[in-house]
Amino acid sequence: MRHNFIQFIGLLVLIAGMLSMPLTLFGQATDATIAGLVKDAAGSPLPGATVTIKNESTGFRTGTQTGVDGRFSIKQLPLGGPYTVTFSFIGFTNQTRTGYQLNQADLVSINVTLAESDQNLQEVVVKETGLKSRIDRLGATTAITADNIAKLPVFNRSFTNLIALSPSVTASAWAASFHHRPTT
Repeated sequence: MRHNFIQFIGLLVLIAGMLSMPLTLFGQATDATIAGLVKDAAGSPLPGATVTIKNESTGFRTGTQTGVDGRFSIKQLPLGGPYTVTFSFIGFTNQTRTGYQLNQADLVSINVTLAESDQNLQEVVVKETGLKSRIDRLGATTAITADNIAKLPVFNRSFTNLIALSPSVTASAWAASFHHRPTT
């Protein structure tokens, strides 16, 4: 009886110790964050500025755009470095910052002022190309020819079986279309 009581007290002490641990102990970060503010020479925030981050040793690259307040935040960056951070915005000169090493749970703050560029923007010319010659390279588009229909190994060559030729349709989506048909 005394042995059971000692085990019970030991269990209570263990539970009390676990409950008294701070919750932050369980939520330790294993990554880092780079955040900051991008503004112009007058001190106004630049919404929509592009922020690109690259780890020079691994080649890891990611990026974001600043919000309406000119602020950006890129979380869950792999540890290590050196990192290079590039800031760009149309009509402004690019700015690059280098040499950032990220350690566990770091929050690196980078505030940048971009100077206006004296270069004029060049016009963009858009040329159309023939769609007919590129039909096989459009991604989700599938061209079905009479030869494809003739070679279908299905009973009665039903129109609904043509869906099997499209790589963008999965078997479950195709089957689901039959389960939701109204019955008459």
